[in-house]
Order: sequence, then C-alpha cells, then structure tokens
Amino acid sequence: MSPSTFAALRNDQIAREMGATLPELYWPPRRIANGLKTCRGVVIGGAIQPQKPVLGAHAELLQAAVLDPRTAKPLPLLQRIAGAVWRWC
Repeated sequence: MSPSTFAALRNDQIAREMGATLPELYWPPRRIANGLKTCRGVVIGGAIQPQKPVLGAHAELLQAAVLDPRTAKPLPLLQRIAGAVWRWC
C-alpha cells in the first residue's frame, strides 16, 4: 500500500470518528411514523404527539346513544341466519 493511499484511508477514518458526513455515507432523510430520520440516525419530530380532539357534551351524548345496544337496529333475517350458521361451524 502506498503512503498516499494509507494517508487517505487514515483521513477517512479520522473524519468518521469526528462525525463528519462523507458523501458515500449520506442518504436523504427518510420519513418514519412521526417524523424524519436523518443519515446520522437522528429522529426529528419523533416525540411530538398530536393533541387528542376534545369532545363536547353533545358529542359524548351522541356517542353514548350510538354505542348503546338498546338503540341498535336489528339485523336482517338473512344476516342472523348466516351468523348462527357461522357460529355453529
């Protein structure tokens, strides 16, 4: 190995240890679930949680009525028969 090649390899090693981003080590940021992941492995925006929507009194009343089994529409005869056969199998 020539001295110049050895010096170039040593310079690359020093640059990597110092945290320099070399062109061959770079890739564009990738979108992940809650943010971006950079080529250095840093997640940007990963700790940000969107706020939950606040339900008003009317919305809670409506949701309770929809989920109440007494307000459910009965299933058609064909669906009740198919459900009974499916449970039996």
